[in-house]
Amino acid sequence: MLKVMGIIRRVRPDIVHTHNFLAHVNAAPAAKLLRKAVVHTKHGRAVTSISWAPFIRRWLYNLSDKIVVVSKETGVSFREKTGVSERRIKVVYNGVDTSVFEGYSKGEAKKSLGIPEDTVVFGAVSRLDRVKDHITMVDAFADVLSKGKECLLMIVGDGPERENIERRVQELGISDHVRMVGFTDEVPGHLAAMDLFLQPSREEGLSITILEAMASGVPVVATPVGGTPEMIEDGVTGRLVAIGDSRMLSSVMIEFLEEPQKFSLMAERALKRVKESFTLSTMANEYEKIYREVLSSHRIG
Repeated sequence: MLKVMGIIRRVRPDIVHTHNFLAHVNAAPAAKLLRKAVVHTKHGRAVTSISWAPFIRRWLYNLSDKIVVVSKETGVSFREKTGVSERRIKVVYNGVDTSVFEGYSKGEAKKSLGIPEDTVVFGAVSRLDRVKDHITMVDAFADVLSKGKECLLMIVGDGPERENIERRVQELGISDHVRMVGFTDEVPGHLAAMDLFLQPSREEGLSITILEAMASGVPVVATPVGGTPEMIEDGVTGRLVAIGDSRMLSSVMIEFLEEPQKFSLMAERALKRVKESFTLSTMANEYEKIYREVLSSHRIG
C-alpha cells in the first residue's frame, strides 16, 4: 500500500479507478488516506475474496464512491453477496468499437482461413475455461453431425480446458470437423467467417465476445446467465438455451441450418441493439458522467 501511495502522490490523479478486488484492496485504502475519490468496476459475478470476514470485505468495497457493474443482474448479485448499498452501485454496460467489425465479406473471410465458402461454420470465441462449457458445445455439434449435416466447429481462444476439449473431440470422432484456432489477434476476421456464434456459458458478467459477434452481424446462441439476457432477447436478437443442455443447443443449431433467414433477421436486430446501447462511446460517456458526479460530491464532502 505504501508503494501505491507513492504512485498516487507522484501522479496526483483526481480519481483512482480499480478493476479487480486485489487492486482495490491495495489502492482504495491508499487513495482514501490521500483523500482521493475512488471508483471500482466489478466485471463478473464471483465474490469470493475475504469470505472469512465479509464485514471487512464490505468495508473495503464501501471505500468506493461508486461501484460500477457491467449488467443489472451482476449488480443484483453483487449487492446480495456483499451488502453494499444499492445507492453506491451503477450499471455501465461493456461496449465495443463496432467499426472494427465492419467491411468484412463472409466468403472472403472463409477463403482466407482455408474454409470452403459453402461450409457452415459454427464458432466460439472465448478463453478455454470450464465456465464457458465448451464440452456441451462439442457434444451438441457432434449431435448435429450425426444427423448428416456437413459443417465445421471453429473454437477460437486458449486456456486450461484445451486438453479436455480436444480429448472430447477425439472421443466423439469428430476431429476432422473441429478446428482449434488457439489465441489470435485476428478475432474480427474469424467472427466474419462464422455463420452461427455459440456461447453456452455457465456464468457471465456481460460477455464482450457476444457483443463482438452481434457487431459482426453473426447470429448468437447463448445461455441466459449474468447479463446475457440484457443483450439477447430470445427469438428477437438471438436464441437462449438452457445451461448444460446439449440437446437443446443442437436443436437450435439444426433449426439454423433449416431456417437461416430467421436467424439473419435476429442478427440484424442484434446489430442495431449493439449500435444503440453497447458501443465504446456510450460506455465512455457513462463513465465520464460517473467521474463528474463523484468529483462533484467528493469536493463538496
